[in-house]
Amino acid sequence: MDKNKVRFIDAKEIMELTGLSKAAAYRLIQQLNEELVRKGYMTVRGRVIYPYFYERFFGKDGDADAGI
Repeated sequence: MDKNKVRFIDAKEIMELTGLSKAAAYRLIQQLNEELVRKGYMTVRGRVIYPYFYERFFGKDGDADAGI
């Protein structure tokens, strides 16, 4: 996935990557977006920025700020 082209990930993609149910994927998006709001970032309902999702779910991949 090209991080420069696809900036947001939705519930469908999270379901495919993690095996979570649709409801669980939306709860995860909501939780991650609440974290981002507390950090002062703007969010998009029903989507989360891909690098932040990847960092929080799978761990850092060497990128200090996860693209945000």
